[in-house]
Amino acid sequence: MIAGWAAGLLMVSGTAVAELVDPTRPYSGHPDTLAPRGGSPLQSTLVSTTDRRAVIEGRTYRVGEKVGAETLVAIRPYEVVLRKPDGAERVLRMLPKLTGKTNKDKTP
Repeated sequence: MIAGWAAGLLMVSGTAVAELVDPTRPYSGHPDTLAPRGGSPLQSTLVSTTDRRAVIEGRTYRVGEKVGAETLVAIRPYEVVLRKPDGAERVLRMLPKLTGKTNKDKTP
């Protein structure tokens, strides 16, 4: 009886662990290593005095290179700007944009 209960617990816990995706795991080309739903495909930016690079879905890009049908037009700390073929721009951020508000700004 105890052995059956332990085996059932292992099966349940194994299932739960299998569904979790580590967002810091390097991209391997497999769909389960992409950004989580609602997350950004931007994984990293490097901004120095001599170079600017961005890692988007596991590939490294520089300004002017194509990311799918879009062109990478700017790399900033924590964000990049992509230009679509119609000229519209899209910003990918690694972190949510901060509003400058604090919890003490909220009134009960």
